[in-house]
Amino acid sequence: MTIQQIKQLLDKYFNGNTSLLEEETLRQYFQQANVPAELKPYQPLFQYLKSAREDSLSDGFEEKILQSIRQDTTSVKIRSLQFYGLRIAAAVALLIGIYFLIPKQESLQAPDTATATMVKWEKYEPESTEEAFEKTQAALKILAKKLNGSADKAAKDIQRMEPIKKVFK
Repeated sequence: MTIQQIKQLLDKYFNGNTSLLEEETLRQYFQQANVPAELKPYQPLFQYLKSAREDSLSDGFEEKILQSIRQDTTSVKIRSLQFYGLRIAAAVALLIGIYFLIPKQESLQAPDTATATMVKWEKYEPESTEEAFEKTQAALKILAKKLNGSADKAAKDIQRMEPIKKVFK
């Protein structure tokens, strides 16, 4: 074969377009001792492919692999038990931490009359309708004052956000 034909076959080979017969031709060509200098860099590749083809597994290879797998399964079981054990311990520690960190809420049940003092609401009842009206008015004024203060604060906060709004537009 000419050098030009080998170069064409090499191009086809590296593009993945060669047939099995063409690949065999390349292997045989590069097994020769007198390969031109410009094709010498490809010679080790094809020599390796030939030697790799001749390599085979030893007779006891399958048995060694099976034995290795059998040994690994016992250690996997132990590791998985430890893994799940650590997960369970972490979950228990988390639950205990949550139990002690979250404040306990007092029960919403009616207080026991023996231990709790009863509030006498009668003494807080207004004597007349005028007094009830005045107390209601005072409470509503306090509420209105708080609400107006909140509205003013919200308006100031909105004004502070105007420059940021312009940046994003």
